[in-house]
Amino acid sequence: MTTFDIPLFDIYEFFGTLLNANVTDPKASTRKGKWIFPDFTTATSNLPQITITYNDISYENHSAGNYFREELVSPTVYKQYYYRMASTTVNIYVLTSKAGEWAVTVNGTARKFTNKLFNIYLTNLTKDVLLKKRGDVLGIFDEFNIENVEFAFEANKYTWSSQIKCPLVFKDIWCDEYTDGELIASYSMTTTTT
Repeated sequence: MTTFDIPLFDIYEFFGTLLNANVTDPKASTRKGKWIFPDFTTATSNLPQITITYNDISYENHSAGNYFREELVSPTVYKQYYYRMASTTVNIYVLTSKAGEWAVTVNGTARKFTNKLFNIYLTNLTKDVLLKKRGDVLGIFDEFNIENVEFAFEANKYTWSSQIKCPLVFKDIWCDEYTDGELIASYSMTTTTT
């Protein structure tokens, strides 16, 4: 699929990389390290933060025997790929502090946002990136869209949160690899001669 060849990791990796490359960390000048995570922060000093989660995954078979494709890697290595269609909802949370003031530029005009307004601003940037880069997402996944955006609700007494819900469908692919006669041996074990 992408980096790990483990779809459940690749969802985090793909969307984290996409957002990190296209939404500037508001604390980039002072923060060392990442600001997009697969879990929620426990310290207000880590805000603002983007958190990526996904719901339980449901599977559906689309082909007989789940067959996807085959590949002869070398004269002695043969691979058979199988898949099931998987669907989930990716949830992207934008978390911002209730304290603090942020200088931003909107349409060439310098502005200062505090409280909910900064959360709405950062959520809108994130949503716009997801829409503009939808073609890139569909190059990796089979279906993707923004279903709903819930703006600036109170996550706790220190934090505003917004949620972007994105249905996602992809192929969960796995592979059987055979070397030097293993495939013939595998087929022979399932055949009964009379």
